[in-house]
Amino acid sequence: EVRSIERCMFSGCKDLEEVILPKQVTSIAIHAFEQCLILKRIRIPASLENIGNPVVAGIPGSGKKSPNGWEKNVFSNCESLESFDVDPDNRLLSSQDGVLYSKDKTMLILYPQGRKEEVFSIPEGVTVLTSSAFYNNPYLKEVHLPNSLKEIKDSVFAKCVNLEKAAPPSSLTSIGT
Repeated sequence: EVRSIERCMFSGCKDLEEVILPKQVTSIAIHAFEQCLILKRIRIPASLENIGNPVVAGIPGSGKKSPNGWEKNVFSNCESLESFDVDPDNRLLSSQDGVLYSKDKTMLILYPQGRKEEVFSIPEGVTVLTSSAFYNNPYLKEVHLPNSLKEIKDSVFAKCVNLEKAAPPSSLTSIGT
């Protein structure tokens, strides 16, 4: 019975297009899906509680932790990744239109690197953009930030080479590097 996806387990799998994690998987280690160049979709089960290592950023109200900037460690260079699909029974994570959020949708955790929209509006209610949340998306030209946004962590828009506009709202109290 598989309970964890170990470090580098699927790294470099050139033909991997979709991942459906088994119901009992509770963790995904760093670099697990690194360089999966045609991976388009991943389905996250209710049981998943830990992504990446080390775990550094708490998800409010959960008592559990989720990593800050985990996409660089778990899904780095998955340039075709378009969508996350999270089981509604997952206690820590949720997805909306293929984007990964904390369960309460106050944290935007990861915008898929291969998502091709040029304009994205972050939903009202999101207060934190986690580190590298939009990392290396070459398609985005404009991101609308909600009035609820308070914190932008490190490297949120790093390597978004075509991003032209992401105007911070007056509610913003913290911007990382």
